[in-house]
Amino acid sequence: MLLLFFLSSHIPAGPDIFENIETRLATFNHYYPQEKVYLHFDKPYYGLGDDIWFKAYLRDANALKEDTVSNLVHVELISPEKQCIATRIINIKAGGAGDFKLADTLHAGKYLVRAYTNFQRNFGNEAFFTKVFEVLGDGQACDKHMHTAGGIKANYVPASHSYPEVRFFPEGGDLVAGHLGWVAFKATDGQGKGTFIEGKVIDSEGRTATWLKAFHNGMGAFPFTPEKGKKYYAVLKEDDRWLVKKYPLPTVLDRGYSLRIDNSSPDYIIVSGKSNLPDGLAGVAITGQLRGQLFSRIEGKGNEIKVRLEKAGLPTGVAQFTLFADGEPFCERLVFVENNSATPQVGMLARKGYFQDSTFIETPANSPHTDSSFVEITLNTKKINADLSVAVTDADVVCQGPFTENIRTSLLLSSDLRGTIENPGYYFDGNSPQRKKHLDYLLMTQGWRRFSWKQLMKNEFPTRVHLPEKEGFNILGTVTGLYNNQPVKSTVTLTPLNNPLAVARVTTGEDGRFWFQGYNASSATELLFQAATNKFKRNGKARKGDKNVTITLDPVTHPTIGAYEASLFNQPPSNLQLGPYVRYHQRKQAIDRAFRLSEKTVLLDEVTIQGATPRSRRSFHNGAIYATPSPSRRLVVDSLPASYAARDVVELIQGRVAGVQVSGTAPNYTILVRGQNSIQSGNGPLLLLDNMPVDMSTLTAIPPGDVHYVDVIKGAETAIFGARGANGVVAVYTRKGGERNVMPEQPGILQVTHGGYYKAREFYSPEVNDNGLGKARPDMRTTLHWDPAVKIAATDSLTKKLYFRTAAEVASYRIALEGITDDGHPIRAVHQFNTGQFTLKTDRTGTPSGTDGLSKNERR
Repeated sequence: MLLLFFLSSHIPAGPDIFENIETRLATFNHYYPQEKVYLHFDKPYYGLGDDIWFKAYLRDANALKEDTVSNLVHVELISPEKQCIATRIINIKAGGAGDFKLADTLHAGKYLVRAYTNFQRNFGNEAFFTKVFEVLGDGQACDKHMHTAGGIKANYVPASHSYPEVRFFPEGGDLVAGHLGWVAFKATDGQGKGTFIEGKVIDSEGRTATWLKAFHNGMGAFPFTPEKGKKYYAVLKEDDRWLVKKYPLPTVLDRGYSLRIDNSSPDYIIVSGKSNLPDGLAGVAITGQLRGQLFSRIEGKGNEIKVRLEKAGLPTGVAQFTLFADGEPFCERLVFVENNSATPQVGMLARKGYFQDSTFIETPANSPHTDSSFVEITLNTKKINADLSVAVTDADVVCQGPFTENIRTSLLLSSDLRGTIENPGYYFDGNSPQRKKHLDYLLMTQGWRRFSWKQLMKNEFPTRVHLPEKEGFNILGTVTGLYNNQPVKSTVTLTPLNNPLAVARVTTGEDGRFWFQGYNASSATELLFQAATNKFKRNGKARKGDKNVTITLDPVTHPTIGAYEASLFNQPPSNLQLGPYVRYHQRKQAIDRAFRLSEKTVLLDEVTIQGATPRSRRSFHNGAIYATPSPSRRLVVDSLPASYAARDVVELIQGRVAGVQVSGTAPNYTILVRGQNSIQSGNGPLLLLDNMPVDMSTLTAIPPGDVHYVDVIKGAETAIFGARGANGVVAVYTRKGGERNVMPEQPGILQVTHGGYYKAREFYSPEVNDNGLGKARPDMRTTLHWDPAVKIAATDSLTKKLYFRTAAEVASYRIALEGITDDGHPIRAVHQFNTGQFTLKTDRTGTPSGTDGLSKNERR
C-alpha cells in the first residue's frame, strides 16, 4: 500500500518558461487538489443550553464545484480551554447537515468551530475553516458582556504598551532604488485588531521622505521612490506629539525588479514591470494565475513594460501576478477580480397566514386571526441548480452585524488569505465607494496562502500523509507477530457485523500495513478484523496461514490547536450587539427554573427489574437473514442431556444434526454438508458466528456453554448467501441474544466499534401555545426555522416556496439564505420580515425593537 506520494524531483524547463510554469501548476493541481470548506450557521452567537445548527459546504478550491477528492468533513467544537469537546463527521453526499448541543454544564466564553477534510491536513491548519462564537452562560456570566448601550463590554485587556505594531509591504515584494511604487502597511493593537495611525517616513538623517495615514482597519498605502544606499523609518504622530519609537522600512535594493498592478478599473487591469539590471527585463516572464489557471502570460523586454489585460471572462476571485526571472519568482502581487455578471441573484418575499385545506391563506397586517401562525417564504430564482440552507431568527434578539463573514466572502476571499479579516462583508458592499481601494490594501498586506511559487519551482511539495476520504472512511493499521511484535505480511479481512455479507479483504506489504479505503458507515457499527500470515505450498497454491498475529488500528487523531487558531481566542470582541440576547437569555433561564420540579417533589431513583427469561421462550432468530430451517437441522444446546460435555462447537453438532458429516480433530475439522458441492469439491461450508463469517479456528475457540443453538442451511435456502453458500452454511448463535457479541480475545482477531457518520437531529418547531407560565412553557426560540436541505433545480419554476411556524412573541424575522450553484457561484440573500403584531417587545428583550443590523444591500 502506498501511503506517501513522491513527485519527480525535476520537471524539464524546456525552451518555453511559460510552458514550464504551467506544467508545474498543473502538476500541483493534479496531485495536490485544494479544497474549501464553509459552514453556514443559524446564529452568530449562542447561550448555554442552545443548539448550534450548521450546514457544511465542500468545494474544490479552483472552480468551486463538487468535484472534490473528499466527501467527508470533520467538524470540531473547541472549548475556551482549547480542548476538542465534540466532533461531527459529516457526509456531504448525505446533505452536509450537522449540529452541536451546548450543555448547561459547559463554561461561558469563546468557542471555536473548525471544519476540514482529512486531505486538507496535509497543508496545515490555516487551510481549515474556522469560526469563533461568544457563548453566554448564567446571568452573572452574561453581565460582563453588557454595557449601557446594549452591546458588549470590552472583556479583554489592551496592550500594556502604547505603541502599535506596524508592518510594511512594498508592492511586488521589494523596495528598489529609483523605482516608484506603492508601500502598503498595516497597524494593529496588542490584540491584533487594526488601529488608526498617521505619521511620516524619514531617512537616516531625519529628513521627511513622504507621509502616511491609515484609511481602513489600520491599513493604508503611500507612493514612494527610495534612493540608493539610504535607510528609511516611519515615525507616528499621536495627538500633537511625535512618538519616540521608529519603525524601519524594508531594506532598499540597489538593483532588482519591481511589479506594479493598477486594478482601479472595473473592466481591465494594468500590469507594469520594471528593472534597473543591465539586461533589464530580458528573459523575464510575468504570469497571472486565478483559481489554479494561468490567464495571462507577459514576456519581458527592455527595462520597462506595461500591459493592459481585460477582465471579461475571468471568474470572481483572488488573482496572483508573479514576475519570474531565470525561472525563479522575484515579485508577487495579489488583486481581486470582481465579475458578478454571471452571479445568480435570489430574491425573497415573505407573508404571514394560515393553512385551510392545505391552502395557504394570507392574513393582513395586524389581523386578529388566531390561526395566523405560519410564514410563507417565496424564493425568486433563475433557472439554476443550487444547494441552499435557510435560517430564520428573531431579528430583535439576534442582532446580526452588517459585514460578517458569509459564504461569498469565505469562498471568494478569506479562504485565500492569511489570518483573520475584519468585517469581510464590507469588501462586497456595493454601497461603499472606497471598498475596492481598501480591498487592495488588504490583499497587499495579508499575503497568499495556498501555495508558494518559490516552493513550486523547486519541487518542494508537501508530503501526502493524510489520505483523502472520497467514498467513505479510511481504516489503516498494522499486523505484527504475536510473539516478536515485528511486522508481517498477511491477509486482513474486514466484516461489518450489521452486514456480514459486505466483506472486504486486503493483503499487507512486508511492513504489515493495511488500508481499507472507502468504508461507508451511516451509523455506529461493530467491525470484525481477522488476519493470518500468507503461506504457500511448493506448487504455489495458497494454504492456511498462521493466525498468531496481532492487529493494531491506527489511532484516530485530531489536528493540534495551531498558533493561528489559538490566537482567535485572544481577539477582541466583535462589533455584534449582544445586549438584547443577554436579556433574552436571562429571562429564558428564569422560565426554565420556574418549570423545574419544585423542592418538595420527591424524585425516585431509577429501579431496574431483573429476572431470568426462560430459555425455551427465547427468540431463535438473533438477526438471522435466512428462513428458519427444519427442526432436524437446528440444534438447541439446552435440549442436550445435562451430562453431555463437548470440547468445542463442532463436537456439539457431530452426529446430532441431520445431513452433516464431521471428520478430523480440532482445530483441523472438516465439515461436509450432504447435497451440497462440498461432497464433490472437498471444501467446507460457510461458517457464521452470530451472523459473522469466521474460520474454523475462530469457531472452535467459542466455549460450548456460550452457544445457544446451531443452524445448518442447505439447498435453496443458501441462495441469499450467493456463491459463498454453495457448500452449505453452518450458523452458530451465542446466548448473548440481541446484545453486542464481543469476540473472545484471541490471536488474529480484533473487534471494534466504528462511529460512522453523524446524523443531524431534526429541527423541531413546537405548536403555538399559551404564554402564561401557569399554563404552558413560553416559546423562547431565537432560531425559528432551520432548513439545511433547500434544493433548487433548473427544471423547477422560477419560484420556490418554504414555510415555517411563527412564535407568539416574535414580531420581526430575519431570513438568511446561503448556498452555492452546481457551477460554483456562491449565493447569499437576506430578508427582514415584520408581522406587525409586536412593535415593542420589552417583555422579551427589555428594549424596544429597532436596528435590524442589516446593511443597505441586505435591506433591499
